[in-house]
Amino acid sequence: MKVSRYRNSWREKARRVKLLRFLAHQLRLIARLGQRARTAVTTTYPLANFNLQLFFEDALRWQNNLERQKTGIRLGQYYEFGVYRGGTFLTFHRALKAVRTTTGLVHPVKLFAFDSFQGLPAAKSVYDQRPFWTEEQYACSEAEFRRVLRSGGLREEDVVCVPGFYESSLTPALARRLADDPPGIITIDCDLYASTATVLEWLRPLLRHGTLFYFDDIWAFLGHPEYGEMRAIAEFNAKGAGLLVEHHFSQGSKRIWIYTNPAQVDLAPFAHG
Repeated sequence: MKVSRYRNSWREKARRVKLLRFLAHQLRLIARLGQRARTAVTTTYPLANFNLQLFFEDALRWQNNLERQKTGIRLGQYYEFGVYRGGTFLTFHRALKAVRTTTGLVHPVKLFAFDSFQGLPAAKSVYDQRPFWTEEQYACSEAEFRRVLRSGGLREEDVVCVPGFYESSLTPALARRLADDPPGIITIDCDLYASTATVLEWLRPLLRHGTLFYFDDIWAFLGHPEYGEMRAIAEFNAKGAGLLVEHHFSQGSKRIWIYTNPAQVDLAPFAHG
């Protein structure tokens, strides 16, 4: 009798252990599926889940293909305004490596970093009044920035740093020196309307039909057209040649824009008759 009760007790314990193992397995499976779902979401473009590396890869392939087809759109260099500790810079570097591996891209692409390396300037414009931004926020020295890039596999000779606040560093002489290295993809992450407006106006003579822009802080003022980067874009479009328009890569996020200026394109190769 005792043996029978002992056996039944042992079997009950074994059954409970199996049930607990099964439940633990199901929980691990649910967690894994949840992770896959989150990963799937971040491979698309909308808003908070915007995948920047995917955009950079698509942009490089798109420009490369159109250059091969002699459409007037060409690959260019990479410019980033507001680099902080190099996170976005390294994202572009990874995207460039991926595209080189999958497409055989051989076009040399230089990476230019424009930053004060002293953090944000004081917000002087009424269109920049946002409590989350303060003077000297996002400060990171050029030495630390370069150290981070090296740790991420970027060679020193592949990076050109242009230090200084934009009002003094972005000069006509610098634009002339960079005339042979115009941008193909530009990241604007300098937060403030005033800084963005200065950057866009300085870039104007360097821009070519098909240059792509990523605006990191386009939603800083919830899309209000009279504040932040949205205001700077509107002012840019109101004067001078060419326009910035939202590109279909943006997929509703308003983060991706393209410079269009058909007057820059030689249409003779496409003429018929």
